Amino acid sequence: PRVGRASRPNQDALFVARVAGDLVDRARQLNFTERLLAKVMAAENVLGAPICTRFGDIVVRRLARVVMERVREWQPEFIIPVDERALRLCRDMAEGRAGPLPDGLRALLARSLGDLSTLSQRMSRTGNYQAAMTAKIAVPSQIALADCNDWREAASKLGYPLVVKRENSAAGEGVTICFDEAEFRRAVEAGPKALRYRARLKHLLAKVGADRSAVCDVTIQQYVSGMAAMREVFCWDGEVIAGFSLEKIRCHPGPSGPASVVKRIENESMADSTAKIVKSLGLSGFADVDFIVDPKTERAYCLELNPRPTALTHLGARLGCDLGRALHDALSGEPRISGQLAAQGEVIAVYPREWWRDETSAVLQTADHDVPWDDPGVVDYYARRHQARSRGQQTA
Repeated sequence: PRVGRASRPNQDALFVARVAGDLVDRARQLNFTERLLAKVMAAENVLGAPICTRFGDIVVRRLARVVMERVREWQPEFIIPVDERALRLCRDMAEGRAGPLPDGLRALLARSLGDLSTLSQRMSRTGNYQAAMTAKIAVPSQIALADCNDWREAASKLGYPLVVKRENSAAGEGVTICFDEAEFRRAVEAGPKALRYRARLKHLLAKVGADRSAVCDVTIQQYVSGMAAMREVFCWDGEVIAGFSLEKIRCHPGPSGPASVVKRIENESMADSTAKIVKSLGLSGFADVDFIVDPKTERAYCLELNPRPTALTHLGARLGCDLGRALHDALSGEPRISGQLAAQGEVIAVYPREWWRDETSAVLQTADHDVPWDDPGVVDYYARRHQARSRGQQTA
């Protein structure tokens, strides 16, 4: 199956770089007005609501045309959106913001992502919560904060500590754990202007005919203590084909950031909850579900879904559950449901996160360090980036 054009990792990296470079070149060809509209779309992502649908659609159509050209040229059998921007473009194309799509492209999106009608729901923290509730999955209580003045009422319902989460954020950004009223108030007041100036924004959005109901993009979630964990899976038509679970031992940066050290675990509650939410949303492709696991009962509470590959997806090849192989098998027409793997307890230092966190970390010596030695270009890039970061910190 045509899942890539290169066989070696460094060739894959160069191939992706060429594609990214081509898209950047296309972006540079936009005139002043179109670049301004691109900034409008970026603002939409912050607000969680369309500011000006007519102008935003122009940019979506431009990007969609690039995708269509590449699809015609490469004839791919599968599309893998690797970040939130790519997911949003796929959603906008599926929902018609790019105009009518060729039947072949819509079928390709459906094959790659599953049920296209749930794209918006799976990309929203509030939508994740609703899907989990529908699937009868254990979740922490959650409240959408409709206005800056509602924070006291939300706190009284959930109690402290609690978690403030902002939509359209990833890698731990936009997540704040608040242990008292002062921390909660600071987190709310430092949040996006969409929350602090909701009434004014609703008035402005009404003038341009935009959807005013989606202005609020902050949710307040009950804090659940326990073991942070995640389950990485590959899905096909709402069914989990293969998956593995990891405990998050260390994070960087901060307590809610991406994992820097993980351990292989097995948890039946995590596997069951993941299968339910995947089925509920009709997912296809790679996904990650984050959990908090009660250490006494081993019950897993679903926090959120990331409907895309993550920085840990590739670890399955090291742990006997290769999600890339699962994709290959599915495209070959023989999707096979993998059996549960025995808990191995293997500890992995995630490259380059743990190295960035502490160059002298003992885990780098005692655990399996996930360094892509077979791809020296990637290693060299992160080494130079780390040196630049270190020099910046010393200067500061």
